[in-house]
Parts: sequence; C-alpha cells; structure tokens
Amino acid sequence: MHERAEVRPLLHRVVQRHGGTEQRACLRRLDLEIRVNDDGHEAGRDRQRHDVSSLQFAIHAAAPCPIPIKEQIIDWWGPIVWEYYAGTEGMGMTLVRSPEWLTHKGTVGKAVIGKLRICDELGDEVPAGKIGTVYFAEGKAFAYHNDPGKTQESRNAKGWTTLGDVGYVDEEGYLYLTDRKSYMIISGGVNIYPQEVENLLVTHDKVFDVAVFGVPHEEYGEEVKAVVQPRDESEISALFALSHRKKIPLVFRTGGTSLSGQSITDGI
Repeated sequence: MHERAEVRPLLHRVVQRHGGTEQRACLRRLDLEIRVNDDGHEAGRDRQRHDVSSLQFAIHAAAPCPIPIKEQIIDWWGPIVWEYYAGTEGMGMTLVRSPEWLTHKGTVGKAVIGKLRICDELGDEVPAGKIGTVYFAEGKAFAYHNDPGKTQESRNAKGWTTLGDVGYVDEEGYLYLTDRKSYMIISGGVNIYPQEVENLLVTHDKVFDVAVFGVPHEEYGEEVKAVVQPRDESEISALFALSHRKKIPLVFRTGGTSLSGQSITDGI
C-alpha cells in the first residue's frame, strides 16, 4: 500500500497548473482526489481552492468505483466522467457516461463490444438482477500465450468468454460488478464479495486504504478479514468499533508493521 508521500502531487493541482483537458485514472487515484490533499489531510478545501474547469474528458476503469466517491467526482469535475469495463483480451467492453451513471449508480455500463451474458455455475444464462459470472458473446477471439488451459477455462460450452468477474445486469442491460470470481468468500454457504466490503470500508473517514479477503474458519469454512491502513494511528479504537458493528475482523497496518491477530472485539 502506498504511503502518503508517494501519492502526490494530486491531479487537481496538476490540472490547474498546466490546464489539463483529459485524464485517465484508476479507482485509487479518484479516491485520493476526493479524500486527500498533498499533505495527506482532508481535501475538501483543496476542491474549493483549485480550478479544474479546463478538464473536458475523464475516464476510469480497473476496479468498480464506490458510489459515494464517484458522486463526489462528478459533482466536482462535472458530467465529463466516463467509465469502462474491459480487459487486454479484447473480447468485450462496456461503457457508461456520467448522465447514464447518475440514473444507474454503480453500473459499469452497457456492452459496446460483444454482448453481455450472465451465467450460473452450470453455464446457464440467468435472468436480469441475478448474480453470476460475466461472459461476453459474439466478441473478438483471443487466446492466452502458451496457456491453452487458461484459454479453455475462459470459455463456456457456448463459446462465450469471461475475464472471471462476477456481476449482474439490470432490465435495461446495464452491468454491475460485484467482484472477481476467484476472490469470492464462501462462509457458511453464503457468497460474500470482498469488493462490496472494501467499497464500504474505504468510504469511512478514518480509513486510508483497505484490502478484504477470506481466511479459514473452523465452523464456517471461511470468514471475512480486512487489512486496514488508518489515516491516523490514534484512531484505531474507532475502527475496531466499526469492525464490531459490521462483524468484520480487522488487521491494522501502522508504520510499516501490522497489528495482527485482533478479533472483532479487541480494542473495544
């Protein structure tokens, strides 16, 4: 995880200085633009101070953006923010503009390359609103270099291809991602998607960064664990209280080390 000193200068300062008109970003960069200024403190005043009106186009991808963060970015930069979902495999792509996103919050858009298909574990297509593996039909052919096994795993019996992500489409054909299939945690027979938990925790004002994953559990098979980098080490007790309310065990990264082995009730 990045230290504060490694993530500056922030985009809004560069845009103001050089009159930038276009930018491409990942989720982490958007999060920092909203929450942190060049000194590692809250960026609300920076948003009021810095002029980003030269921006005409912004696009982001690589991970679903938590709704509160994207709402603030659009409110600040204007309806110039686009988002896409795709991979270097090139077999499919979705795209969404700000006006569409604001009426379908959380979506990564509609298919512009290939056709979206959501399938269950048996490979059967599921109806709108039901979560399954995201496939693209009628997309471009591809193969992984010297890896026929991985190439085969990316296809189902119908020849549709997947990047391994999980999500659903709504009645209008907009795609919503929940997580990567291989990251899914199964606890007591319940499917839990780490991305959803991360999206919740990262919006907390005392959290600088977070990663969520599954760990073995004697009774339930797996349980959810989160590694959190707090903004201020003095706020750890408040974050333990959050973990207690959300029933998520936390491990804290502080000063390059970790406080591990804490249960959800430690520190409360």
